[in-house]
Amino acid sequence: MLDFRLLGRLQVEQDGQPLPLGPPKQRALLALLLHETGSVVSSDRLVHEIWGEDASPQITSSLYALVSRLRQVVRDSPDTPSPLVRSGSGYLIDVVPGQLDAVRFQEGVRAARRAVEERDWRTAVDRGEAALREWRGPYLEEYADTEAVRLVTGSWLERRAGLLHDLTTGLLGLGDVAQAVAQARALVAECPLDERAVWLLLVALHRAGRTAEALTAYRDHATALDEELGLEVGGPLRDLQGALLRQDPGPAGWPGPGTTAAPVAVVPAPRSGLVGREAEREQVRAALDAARGTGCAWVVLSGRPGIGKTRLAEEAVELWRAGGGRVAQGRCPDDDAVPAWWPLRQVVRDLGADPATVLSAPGTADPATARYAVLEQVRDLVLAAVAEGPLLLLVDDVHWADPSTLRLLGLLADEVERPGLAVVLTARPGVGDPRLERVLARAARHPGSVHLALSPLTAPDVADLVEQVRGRRPDAAETAALTAVTGGVPLFAQEYAKLASADPEGAVPDAVRPVLARRLAELPEPVLEALRVAAVLGDPLDVRLLAEVLGSDVTSAADALDAAATAEVLVHSAASGGYAFTHALFRDEVAASVPALRRQRLHLAAAAAAHGGVRGDRALRRAGHLRAAGALADAAEVLAAARDAARTAEQQGQPEAAAGWWRSAVEAHELLLGADPAERDELVAAELTALTRSGRGQAVLDVLDAELVTALRAGRTASVGRLAANLLRVSGSWPWPVYGSDPAPLLATLRGLDGLLADDPAARARVLAVTAIGHCYDPDPSVPDGLSARALALAEATGDADVLADALLGRTLTYAGVASRSAESVELLERLRTLPHEQQDVDEVLRHNLLTMACMNLGRTAEAAEHISAGSLRSEVLRLPVNRVQLGWARACLAQWRGDLAEASRLYDEAEAAHRRTELQQAGTFELAALVLAWDRGTLAAASGDVPHNPVVARWTRAVADAAAGRPGGEEALAAEVHWPEPEVWTSHGRLALLAHVVADLERADLAPPLRARLAPLAGLLATLGQIGTVGPVSLALARLARLEGDRAAAGEHLADALALARREGGGSAEVHARAYALAWAAEDAGGLRGGDRAELEAVLAAASARGMTGTVERLGALLQERTARRS
Repeated sequence: MLDFRLLGRLQVEQDGQPLPLGPPKQRALLALLLHETGSVVSSDRLVHEIWGEDASPQITSSLYALVSRLRQVVRDSPDTPSPLVRSGSGYLIDVVPGQLDAVRFQEGVRAARRAVEERDWRTAVDRGEAALREWRGPYLEEYADTEAVRLVTGSWLERRAGLLHDLTTGLLGLGDVAQAVAQARALVAECPLDERAVWLLLVALHRAGRTAEALTAYRDHATALDEELGLEVGGPLRDLQGALLRQDPGPAGWPGPGTTAAPVAVVPAPRSGLVGREAEREQVRAALDAARGTGCAWVVLSGRPGIGKTRLAEEAVELWRAGGGRVAQGRCPDDDAVPAWWPLRQVVRDLGADPATVLSAPGTADPATARYAVLEQVRDLVLAAVAEGPLLLLVDDVHWADPSTLRLLGLLADEVERPGLAVVLTARPGVGDPRLERVLARAARHPGSVHLALSPLTAPDVADLVEQVRGRRPDAAETAALTAVTGGVPLFAQEYAKLASADPEGAVPDAVRPVLARRLAELPEPVLEALRVAAVLGDPLDVRLLAEVLGSDVTSAADALDAAATAEVLVHSAASGGYAFTHALFRDEVAASVPALRRQRLHLAAAAAAHGGVRGDRALRRAGHLRAAGALADAAEVLAAARDAARTAEQQGQPEAAAGWWRSAVEAHELLLGADPAERDELVAAELTALTRSGRGQAVLDVLDAELVTALRAGRTASVGRLAANLLRVSGSWPWPVYGSDPAPLLATLRGLDGLLADDPAARARVLAVTAIGHCYDPDPSVPDGLSARALALAEATGDADVLADALLGRTLTYAGVASRSAESVELLERLRTLPHEQQDVDEVLRHNLLTMACMNLGRTAEAAEHISAGSLRSEVLRLPVNRVQLGWARACLAQWRGDLAEASRLYDEAEAAHRRTELQQAGTFELAALVLAWDRGTLAAASGDVPHNPVVARWTRAVADAAAGRPGGEEALAAEVHWPEPEVWTSHGRLALLAHVVADLERADLAPPLRARLAPLAGLLATLGQIGTVGPVSLALARLARLEGDRAAAGEHLADALALARREGGGSAEVHARAYALAWAAEDAGGLRGGDRAELEAVLAAASARGMTGTVERLGALLQERTARRS
C-alpha cells in the first residue's frame, strides 16, 4: 500500500522506498490534491495554483499530461488503478486515512493527550513517540510559501509542541528522567519562549538532581523575555521557581503515579535487596518483557562509579533467568594489555562454544577484514542461541570496551531485530568515545529499549541500605551524615555501613577515599601484599603468575585471594574462573598504595614470569608488562616484545592494538645505542600500515608529520625520503589528502622539506612526488604539475629505479581520474610496469587500479574491465584491502555503464559495505554513486544530494538534487555551480556533465555556454566520477547543451558520437539515452512522431523499461501517448 508523507518534504513510499514524483509542477499537483484529500479540486484552481499568471489558454492539455504522468507513478502496481481520479470538473485523490502520515500524527497526538489526562504514562509515551516518528519536518515544507500551506503551518507546529509537552510529561511519569530532560531541552531549543516547555525542563532537571541547573535555566528564560519582549515570567513558572528555591517536595513527585496498573510481567519478582531502585527496576523489567515479546531490546545503565550500575544489571540477569532465559556476559577490564577479544571470549564461553575456534578468522581472511569475519561468527553464534531460546547479553563497564567489542555491539544493534534477545550495558557517562556513542545511539532506536541514568540514593534509601548491611537502622542524624559524606552513592554507603558494623563507635570520616583505605587496612599484610601485586598485574587474575611474582607457592597465593574474597574485596569471576576486584575503585585504591618504582619492578617480574594461555595472549601480556616496567626494562627486550605483540595483534585482526605496539617498538628503538635508522623507518612504516588498516587516516598523517621532523633533525635525509614515500601507497589509487580530516599540517611540513634536501636528490624527489599529490586540489594547476615534473627529473638523474618508481607513481596519483591527463597516465603506468624495483608487486596492483579510471575516461571500457579483474586478483593475493575496495567501486561503475542498473545498485551496496568494513575514509563515495545512478534512472528529483562526509562535494550535489526537484533556491545554486571556478580534478568532467544534463532538463539556455566551453575539449571521453560512477559520454551532455542553444547541427553530431561510443563499448544505458533523445528531437523537428519511428520508439521504450530507466520511460511514454492522441 502507498504511504503518503506530507510532514516534511512531500514523499510517497511503496514498501518503504520513495517513488520518483517527477518535476516540480507534477509534485505541486500531487501536493495540492493531498492537501485537499478526499475533496474535488477544480481544474481551474489546479491551473491557477500550479501555473499562476503564466497559464495559457492551451494549459488544460498540459494539466492532463501532468495528471497522466502522476497516475503512472502513484499506484500500487501497474495493474491496479491510481487513487488519483477525475470527478466532475476536477480531480481528487482517494486514499484511506491510514495512508497519510499527517492523519497518523494527529491520531497519535490525540491519543497521547488522552493518556496524559488519564495519567496513563506508558500509553502517553508510546503513542507520543509513535506520533513523533511520523514527523519529518513542517507540513508540506517545500510549499511553505503558498497561501494554502501557510494558513495551516502554525496549527501543525502547535500540535507538535503540544505532543512534546505530553511526551515529556509521560516520561517524567514513568521515571525516565534522563530522557525527559533531553526531550524538554530539545523542546526549549526549538521554542525558547514557550513557558510550558521551560516549566517542564525545570521540573525534569530538578528531578534529575540538577536543581542549580534548573534555576539557571529559569534566569536565562526570564532574561530573554525581558530583553527580547519586555515581558515578565508567567505565574506558573514563577511559582515553580519559588518551590525549587524552598525545596518543596511537590516538583520532585510531579506528575505523580499513573492510574493504570503495570502490565503483568512474564517473569517472577526479582530477588530482594535492591535498595532505592524500584522505578528503574520496573523500567528494566518492561524492557526485558519487550525483548521477549516484540523485538530485540537494549537496556543501558549509566552513572558514576559505585552508583549501582552492575547491581541493577545483576537484577536484570535475575529477572531474565527467573523467566527461563539464558545469560551470556562479559566484562571490559581497564587494561590495555588484556588478551585480544577478552570480553567476547567470556560471551562465547557462556554460549557453550570454544573461543579459540569462534574468535579465529578463516584462513582466507586478510588482516584488514579478519576482525569482521570474527565478529560475524560471534553474531551468528548469538543468533543461533536466540533461536534456541531467550538470551540476555550483558556487557559490564562498556566504557572500557575495546574496538572489537564495540563493533560487535554495533553489529547487533544494526542487524538484529528478532524477539528473544536483550542486551544490557553498563557505562560511565562522559567517556567521550565516539564509537561508544554510536553504539548507544543505534541501541536507542530499538522499540522498548531504555537508557537509565542512575541518580544518587535519597536519605531514606541510604538508611534502608545501611540497615540491610548492618542489621539495624541508623537514626536520623546518622542517616543525614552518611548521606552527606557518601553523596548517596550506594557503594560508599555500603562500605561505611561495614565500617560502622566493625567499629560502632568510630566517627564517620569526612571523605570517601578513607572508607576504602580503612576497609583494606583490616586485612592481614600477606593478603594486602597479594592484592597489591594483583592490582598491578591487572585482569584477569592469574594465580600462578601472582605466586611467581610474590615468590610464594600457588597454594599460599590462592589462600590470600580467598581471604580477600571473604572480606568482599575480591569476587569470584565466572568469566575467568578466578577472582576479580569487587569494584574498580578497590583496585585503584590498592594500586595507588604501590610506589611507582616498586610497580615497575613488579611489572618486570611479571614479564619474566609470564606464562599460561595461548602463545598470542602470552606475547601481549609480556609486552604489556615490559612496557609498564619503564626504564627498568632492557630496551632491546622491549623492542623485541613489542614487535612480537604487534604481529600477534595483526594476526588476531586488531589493527588498533597493533599500531600501539608498533609505536612502543619505535620508542624502544630510540633508546638503543647505535641502532640502524633503516630499522626505525621499517617500524614506523609498519605503524602507518596498522593505522591505515584501522581507518585512522588522520593519525597516519599526524604520525608521519612528526616522524619527518624527527628524521630531519637527526640529519637522516634518506629516512625522510623513505618515510614520505609511505604516503604513495597508503590510500590505493586515491590521493592521500582525502585520507584524513586535516592534511594541512603535513602538507606544510612537506613543502618546508624541499629546500632542506638539496644534498639528497633521492629524498628530495620522493618528497616532491608526495607533495605534488598533496596539491592535487590546488586552484593553480601549475603547482602540482611543477612539483611532480621536478620529482621526475630528479628521480631520473639519480639512476635509482626505486626512486624513479616512486616519482612515476606520484605523478600518476596526482592526476588519478583526471580526464585530460588520462592518456599521460597510461604512458606513465606503462613505464612503471617495465621498471624493475623493490615495490613492483604492490605497484602492479596500483597500476591496474589506476588504469581502471584512465581507461574508463578514454572510453576503453573493455580494457578497464581487464584491469579490474587483474587488479582484484592481485589485491587478494597480496592482501591489499584498500585497492580491493576501490576496485569494487570500479566494478560497480562498469556495470552501470553497461546498463545493468540493478546489478550496479547491488555492487554499489556491496562496495559501500566493503568500504565500511575496512574502515577506509568516508568521503561521500556511496552518496555520489547513488546520485549518478539516480540520474541514469531518471529519478534525480527524489535524491537528497546530501554527502555528509564531504561538504565540498555536497555543495554541488545538493545544487543538482535541489534544482532537479524544484526545491526553493535550487536553480540559483545550480547557476552558481555552473560558474564555480575550480581546478580540474577527478570529479570535474563527471560533475560538469551532470550539471549539463540538469541544465538541459530545466531548459536554462543561459547556463549552456560556459558548460559547453568547459566540456568541449573532453568530447569523445566518458564522464565519470573516478571509480564511483558514470554520467555517460561527454558528447551526450554536449549534444543536449547544443540543442538547448538552438545549435541543432552540433547537437546532431555530438549525439551521433555519443551513440557510436555507447555501441562500440557496450554502454547499454548510454545507448538508450542517445536513442531516446534522437527520437524526441526528431519528433520535435517534424511537429510530431514520424510514422516510421514507432518501432524504434517501442524498442527503446522496452530497453529503458528493462533497465529501470524510469525517467526515459516516462518521456517516451508521453511521446507515444501524444502520437496516439493525434491519430485519434
